[in-house]
This record gives sequence, C-alpha cells and structure tokens, in this order.
Amino acid sequence: MKRLQSSPQRRRRKPRTKAVTRRRGAILGNVARMKVIGGDADTSDDALRSRVCAEFIEMPGLQLTFEQATRLWGIEPIACRQLIDELVACGFLKRTPSGRVMRADRH
Repeated sequence: MKRLQSSPQRRRRKPRTKAVTRRRGAILGNVARMKVIGGDADTSDDALRSRVCAEFIEMPGLQLTFEQATRLWGIEPIACRQLIDELVACGFLKRTPSGRVMRADRH
C-alpha cells in the first residue's frame, strides 16, 4: 500500500510596505520616549509598552475592556491602569464611551 504524503500549504504573508513599516516605527518611537509615572522607564516597561502598541497596530480594530487588557498582557491591575493612562495621555489610545480602549486614530 502506498502512503499518501500530504503537503500542507502555507499561506504566505504579504510583505509590509515601507509606508506601514515607517508609520509603525514612528508610533513606537513616540511611545518609547514616554516616561513612566514616578521616574524613568526601565527596559521591561519599554518592552511591555512596545508589545502593547504593536498589538494595537497589528489589530487595528482592537477594543479592550480594562479586565481584558489585564488578562491579555498578564500584568497587575495597577500597572495595567498606569500603562493605559500613559498611552491615552500621549494620544496613542483613547477611551470609548463604553469604557474600552482603542487606538486613537481609529473611529
């Protein structure tokens, strides 16, 4: 009996355009320059901030409640509240009337 070989077809990702890469870098660069409340940001705060921004950039329609954000990012509620407040203050995120957070440049 012959054994059939299945070859899974992988979907190829579309390469990012230079404009998207440039815009993403500009947004992350602006956010990375922010300071944490009460002092300078250390590398773990910068990494978390970059990860959060990247998630909102990769999923443009993403809207999260405070509780969802805390679970998704795996951080304590106080740190999550600080991070969201910083990203709202710098204009990267905005709060919706229902209390969710989303990218400020989305409607």
